[in-house]
Amino acid sequence: MRDIEKSDRFHAVLPTFAGDYSGACSALFELDGTLIFHDPAGCTGNFVAYDEPRAYDSHARIFTSALDDMQALFGKDDLLVHAVERTQEAVGGRFIALVGSPNPMVLGTDLQAIGRELERKLGVPVLAVDTTGTRYYDVGVEMALLQLARDVVFAGCGFEADAARAARSVNLLGATPLDLQGQSNIEAASSLLESAGWDVETCWCMGSDLDELAQALRASCNVVVSSSGLKLARWMERRFGIPYAWASLSGEMPVQAFSNLMEMRIEGETEASRISLETAPDGGGKALVIGEQVMAEGMRQSLMSDEGCARVDIATFFGWDAADALPGDPGHISEFRALELVSSGAYDMVVADGLLEEFAHPDTRFIPMPHLAVSSRLSWEDDACPYGRGFLRALHGSRPGRQTA
Repeated sequence: MRDIEKSDRFHAVLPTFAGDYSGACSALFELDGTLIFHDPAGCTGNFVAYDEPRAYDSHARIFTSALDDMQALFGKDDLLVHAVERTQEAVGGRFIALVGSPNPMVLGTDLQAIGRELERKLGVPVLAVDTTGTRYYDVGVEMALLQLARDVVFAGCGFEADAARAARSVNLLGATPLDLQGQSNIEAASSLLESAGWDVETCWCMGSDLDELAQALRASCNVVVSSSGLKLARWMERRFGIPYAWASLSGEMPVQAFSNLMEMRIEGETEASRISLETAPDGGGKALVIGEQVMAEGMRQSLMSDEGCARVDIATFFGWDAADALPGDPGHISEFRALELVSSGAYDMVVADGLLEEFAHPDTRFIPMPHLAVSSRLSWEDDACPYGRGFLRALHGSRPGRQTA
């Protein structure tokens, strides 16, 4: 039993989290491509019905290969190639994304080879995203963004491409509704940066089309808004010399410090990618943030600098970069560990997805901050904002600790 409790893949209370295939399609959703799930239709249904709030109001090209038993048994990849050819001829996407699922993983389907054959036949870029459904959404977003940049947006660009950098301009990297909820939160983040004197060139990938993404090399700095954008940021720094920084856009006080950090990164005055925490006064309370690491780091900055918390710990169900953590952070946790932390009474405040609220200790103030990768369509209509004063309003508009009967 203890082995099950320690597993980060066993769910007894919370729903299963968004899979890597949903992350990949969420990253590519707005870019006028043809998105094809290689599956019997179940993963496609999960994405459209539960993980993608934009699906019902868009004209995105999302298809399933409808893999059946005979295809699975005999490995008839030619049927997939023919179906993709007919689909592309009918809908004309600017690129094709073949997105894997557990079925082709078990069958050993070579999506990369199929992608190369389709590129040769159709003459459009094909992204073969080897998602498996056994990993979480952040892995899929990361894979899709890197392939998109390398094989579509910057295909043919030489090492350290000669682009005229626009002063005080940024790209936002790693933006999907699975972390950031909706476009209004992107607009809130952009407004904060603009108020600090920065221009937002592109957003990867909410609110920018393919032509706009091609202008990303004009930016003087990349702003990583979720850990899913870190690999892309590091690749762009190596290849094109664009520095990056972790976004710290929650609350008020961290925003100016973050702006100063970006200036220092551009000038080569620091190698730090995130702002240093200021020591808060003793007795300021202890808080826990459970969420995506980069966004949770921004919330920690605000809780300490704006709210005076003496200590803020971060935990996540998803990817965890230990190099950018603080000693004592719970880090990557399982569902059982999350319930232990939330119900322990060790924290004065917990900020996490609202599905965890019922497990909070009666004396703990719980701040619901929706995370669609956790609560799916249950949180689609929640308009809580993690950025700027919106985050402070969420803190101060929350309910006090619940009363026991």
